[in-house]
Amino acid sequence: MSSHAHTYLTALNVEDAKPRFFASLIKLLTAFGGIVTSSKEKQQLNEALGDDLKVLMGNTELWKNGGTMKRFNSASQTICGRSTLAALKQLSAVIGVK
Repeated sequence: MSSHAHTYLTALNVEDAKPRFFASLIKLLTAFGGIVTSSKEKQQLNEALGDDLKVLMGNTELWKNGGTMKRFNSASQTICGRSTLAALKQLSAVIGVK
């Protein structure tokens, strides 16, 4: 699952991406990361997704521009219960991204 998520996040183009799919993926990964008890499995998630999450969260221009991200924030608010950036930060915390 993490390798497919990595492939998707690496190729993510916010202009063409589907906000509901993106939010659903983040929620699924957060839920899965929350129930994983093995530190080895969390480490695998961290290795597969850590760099992608850092790039997404570190792209300040993306978060300052309101246009495209309004669609993502709306979908994320509905599906994850928080903004896109907050959902990404939660996922990072769950899988242990430093």
